[in-house]
Amino acid sequence: MLEQAGVKRCYGIVGDTLNLFAEHLDRRSIDWVHVRHEEAGAFAAGAKALLTNNLTACAGSCGPGSLQRALSGGGQIARTPLRLPDARRA
Repeated sequence: MLEQAGVKRCYGIVGDTLNLFAEHLDRRSIDWVHVRHEEAGAFAAGAKALLTNNLTACAGSCGPGSLQRALSGGGQIARTPLRLPDARRA
């Protein structure tokens, strides 16, 4: 779905609930960029989207990770094409 939307790069932290998501991205043409903090990933994804005007993604876990990505601005301030998927555990 992200690939069909034109996403070329996804920023995030691999681990726990994102392992399966990252594994699926590995089979696609989307590049995974590992970051050490969800908020840093959101800022990096937002900057990439702003500079290239291409849809960019930043994946994170639910809970604190989602909150940190949302607080980073998430591309809303600059109106950048940014998608922030999160992992939910059933």
